[in-house]
Amino acid sequence: MLAVAAVTATGAPVAAGGPGVRIGLAAPGAGITSIGPVGPGQVTASGAALATGYVAGTAALVRSYYPGLSAAQVVRRLELTADPPGTAVPSPEVGDGIVSPYNAVTTILPQESGGQPSDYQATSAQLR
Repeated sequence: MLAVAAVTATGAPVAAGGPGVRIGLAAPGAGITSIGPVGPGQVTASGAALATGYVAGTAALVRSYYPGLSAAQVVRRLELTADPPGTAVPSPEVGDGIVSPYNAVTTILPQESGGQPSDYQATSAQLR
């Protein structure tokens, strides 16, 4: 399990878990525009629940590039490639840092077998 905190565009914490929760990562979670929960239209909101979607999407992206990784290895990759908070890691507000989709996919981690990104490239049929 990975607890996620929300941050603003400048990296300032917005929302985190409750008391006693160790934050693992942070992600954008302030002023996020999404579809409305009911009816047509959109809603702009803030909070850790919105940041969690960003982390989940990054985890899915990592799994698509590194299909052999376990869930624990994906979490570890997200933690190791996060943008550091500028303070001691882990930070109580943002954990190991702000998740970075680009870093999570492109960084070569020596502890993973082979250490190279996969050759995966979606074909046009896969994108439909």
